[in-house]
Amino acid sequence: MSIFDIKMGWKDLIDFYEKLKDEIEEAKGYDYSKNLWIKGFQKLVKMTTISLIIFKLKNGDYIHIQILPEVKPKITLTREDIDKISLWKHFFKTNLNWKELNLLKKTKQQLPSKFTLQELKEFLENLNLENEEDNTARKTLCNKIINIIQQIEKKI
Repeated sequence: MSIFDIKMGWKDLIDFYEKLKDEIEEAKGYDYSKNLWIKGFQKLVKMTTISLIIFKLKNGDYIHIQILPEVKPKITLTREDIDKISLWKHFFKTNLNWKELNLLKKTKQQLPSKFTLQELKEFLENLNLENEEDNTARKTLCNKIINIIQQIEKKI
């Protein structure tokens, strides 16, 4: 008998179950809110308070799966702080040139009072700028924001 410990989110767990379901003899999960074991994978999928699922395989092995919460990073920025060099340099570890900072200063009043990095990127992508220099700064800034978002997602 072997025991395998795995950590994954619900989406990956459902895919994993579909591939393995013919080999599973029993599936049960622990509902931590009720301090209760629930049997049957279909019942478990409908519940949100399951923290651990155990598959007993027909060959006698067990697979313990810890359910990880599926979260997306969400950092909220404010209009007042968006053009501060220290925010970009120290918090996001990104250097902005004066053209990019100037673009943020010019457009910050068009932004809502609070927004995410993704919303800032989308706002910048939809700006219609006649000045070629501003358009170049906008494209570069959007690429930097995409890189920041990807770095944050990797850390989480």
